[in-house]
Formats: sequence, C-alpha cells, structure tokens
Amino acid sequence: MKVSVIILNFNLPADTISLISDLKRQSLRPEIVVVDNRSTDDSVLKIKKAHSDIAILTQPKNLGVAGGYNAGLKFALEHESDYIIASNNDLIIEQKDCLKNLISPMVKDKSIGACGPLIYFAKGYEYHKSKSKSPIIWYAGGKIDWDNILMSHHGVDQPDQGQFSRVEPTDFVTGAFMAFPAKILREVGLFNESYFAYLEDAELSTRISRAGYKLIINPTAKIYHKVSQTASGGIGGGFNDYYITRNRLKFGLQYAKWRTKLALLRETARLLFTGRENQRKAIRDLFRF
Repeated sequence: MKVSVIILNFNLPADTISLISDLKRQSLRPEIVVVDNRSTDDSVLKIKKAHSDIAILTQPKNLGVAGGYNAGLKFALEHESDYIIASNNDLIIEQKDCLKNLISPMVKDKSIGACGPLIYFAKGYEYHKSKSKSPIIWYAGGKIDWDNILMSHHGVDQPDQGQFSRVEPTDFVTGAFMAFPAKILREVGLFNESYFAYLEDAELSTRISRAGYKLIINPTAKIYHKVSQTASGGIGGGFNDYYITRNRLKFGLQYAKWRTKLALLRETARLLFTGRENQRKAIRDLFRF
C-alpha cells in the first residue's frame, strides 16, 4: 500500500520543513511531495537543504490551493499511489500512528470517498484564549447549511473531552488535511481549479458525496493546526473577503436547490450596491460584468 502526502507551500518554508520531519516519524511512512506555489522567498532552497530526499514540484505561477494541490495529486496518481492526502503545511503531527489511523477505515470500507482527522488548534493559535488543559478543537467534521450556503465546523472552540471519539459522517472534509483513495480521484476528478482558494474542499466533497461515496471524520487520527498562517492574510483580509464571496456564490448556484439559488441572486444584487469593495469585485468577476 502506497500513501502519498501532498504538502502545499507558499512562503512558509519553516512550517513545511517541520511538517516533513513529523511525517518522517510516522509508523506508516508516506511518499512526501511538496508543491511550491511560486514562493517569492527562498522556500525551495531551504526545503531542499533540510530534506533532500523528497520530491519538490515548483510551479511557474501561483495556482492557488486548488491548482497547487492538483499538481501534487496528479504526480501521486502518475506514481501509482493507493491513498493520497492533500495537506496544508502549517500543521503539527505528534501522533505516530496518525496516517495509519486515518487511512485504516478507507482500506476496510471501499464506499468511503474521503476522510479527515480530528484537528486541534495548535497551542497559541486558538481563536479565543482558553484555560482548559485539553486541546481545543478546530475541526471535528463539518456541516453545510444548504439553505444559506454556509459551512461550519463541528466542535470548534470546544476543549476535547472525548465528545468526538467515533468515526462519523461529515458534510465535507476540510482541505487542511484531506485523505482520498486514489480510485476516487480517478473517478470523480480533482479539485476545481476555478475556485483557486476557499470552498474547494466543500466542492470536491460534494462531488464525491453525490457520486455515492461516504465522507467521514476519523477522530482516532489527530493533528494540530496553526490556524491562519497562510500568506493570504488570513481570516478577514481582502483575499479572504474576495474568494469567500465569489466561491460561496459559485458553489451555491451550482449545487443548491432552486429556492436557495434565487435567494443567492437577490443577495448578489444587494452586495453589488452595498457590499465591500472586494465583495463587489468578486461578484463582477463571477458574472463577468
């Protein structure tokens, strides 16, 4: 069984180097592929110096999250991987059996199309300060509100008290650490590159689900996330505002029921006049006017 982990890097070589070291300590040793998304610093040189034994795919331009992941997924598929994980680089993996635990349900049940781990906030990166000695949950599965086209994480901001201990279904698997059987990607396709960043994970999850496969969260696999460390500026920035607005509308107009689509079109008209600058630009770009 061959498992590949695709790590997306953009100007954060220290995080990428650290994650590679974590992956090399896994009981299930994966093939590690770094996709450098046209970093403007010396990321590639630093990563090569620290880990000369891994594959690094340098892109001629920034392809976004979706396109960057796809470059690595195509590489893994061409090299006959059985299971592939798309991974952010701002993660910490302390659990030695994390990959083994994550992959195990998909090996046993061929109807599973994608699987995610239980993800905690890395210490110091929580949205809110907590006095709890237990790790704080960032993702324990996700829900899509199909009436409003809003995505939310189960368990977010909760201390882990064992409330998420079993494999459970989820509406979407987060793209922060998203595992697939290779055969699913060959059947359903890769990330939709027109999304560039944000909701690309929900869109692919929806295609997998509507093809008849299960999406699950497996809390026996645990990782930590240094939330909002990407070079996009993080939550609340202009980049975030633009792509969340555009991609939420794009996703809803493709997959939602008609009543919700009509509500989204009314919202679109309102935002064109009253929205923030990046929201108005997102709508103009989506509809090309």
